[in-house]
Amino acid sequence: ILIDKAVAWTMGGDEKLSEILVLRLHRGRHYFVTVSAHYQYSAFGSSFVNLIHMEKKKTSVSELNLV
Repeated sequence: ILIDKAVAWTMGGDEKLSEILVLRLHRGRHYFVTVSAHYQYSAFGSSFVNLIHMEKKKTSVSELNLV
């Protein structure tokens, strides 16, 4: 599963990813492999503007928890 810059921008936070790979052997036999992953948001692929907004959201949530 490829997470490039364009895909990373569309994903908000912790999202589940899954794919089914089909392996076809020479004599016609097929194997189905399920691949699943859990996407964890990070600074990779994010713009500075998005990082600043994420930091502001974290700060406002922290302030709400203190009140």
